[in-house]
Amino acid sequence: MTSITSVELNYLVFRYLQESGFTHSAFTLGYEAGINKCTIDGNLIPPGALITFVQKGLQYLEMEANLSNNDVEMDEDFSFLQPLDIITKDVNQLRQMIKEKRKNVQKDRDKEKDKDKEFEREHEGERGRVREKERHEREKEREKEREKDREKEREKEHEKEREKEREKEREKVERDKEREKQPEELADRDMVMDQEDKDVVKNEENGTSVVGPEPMDIATTSAPASQEACEIPNSDVTILEGHTSEVCACAWSPTGSLLASGSGDSTARIWTIADGHCKSGAQNSPLNVLVLKHVKGRTNEKSKDVTTLDWNGEGTLLATGSYDGQARIWTTNGKP
Repeated sequence: MTSITSVELNYLVFRYLQESGFTHSAFTLGYEAGINKCTIDGNLIPPGALITFVQKGLQYLEMEANLSNNDVEMDEDFSFLQPLDIITKDVNQLRQMIKEKRKNVQKDRDKEKDKDKEFEREHEGERGRVREKERHEREKEREKEREKDREKEREKEHEKEREKEREKEREKVERDKEREKQPEELADRDMVMDQEDKDVVKNEENGTSVVGPEPMDIATTSAPASQEACEIPNSDVTILEGHTSEVCACAWSPTGSLLASGSGDSTARIWTIADGHCKSGAQNSPLNVLVLKHVKGRTNEKSKDVTTLDWNGEGTLLATGSYDGQARIWTTNGKP
């Protein structure tokens, strides 16, 4: 192993003093050690060379202290020592210090392991509580689902009961209707029988006995006095012009002189018919008419025909139905 000479060490110390700013100390050391006479090339010495050598020496001692005498591979961690301990103590003392440190480190590790085990037990207990809570939650959810199913079954049973009640109610209504019809039929039969009895008595008084025909149904409406055709003069006809296609439906308002008409031109119209006689032929003066458009823009589709319309009981609203699949309600002002 190569050793360092005193001249080299003095030069390293001299350079250290210069680099550290100790100018007077460096001058004194250089004068007394004859640094200016040595043959060392200062350009080859890197800055901080003394510090580097000292650190290397400390690391060497630290390595020596951590190594044991046998060749068995060490599993323990490398222990770092303080520089002052390395300088002031020998190798045996350093090894004793390392042994104590390793014991303390092992104790700390054992404590950490115990803490980890305790934490794991607590964590496992917490996980168990969480799992138990989740199990209870799932059980509650399943119980809710079962309760919903039972509620649906009860609702179905109630619906069946209600359907049975409705069926009984319908049967009762039918029976009541039948009972209401029976007195009317009995009264009709009694009326026919009374008439037959009267005829029999009359024939007996006249000395004849004639069996009358079978009873006929009693007509509730009287036949018109005359079945002759009636011709309406043109003076009584008013022609309402405005629709551009066939007129499908008409309806009089129940409360006013308003006539509603629906056509295949996708419009309905509300005509105001004045009181009095109709003029001959087409109207010479324009009628007051409101056009109710069922489509926007131009269209020739037959599916837009207004085929049905009707007034409400007060004559304030008009309902129309069209082939476009929509029903509409209009006011007498023509607003939907």
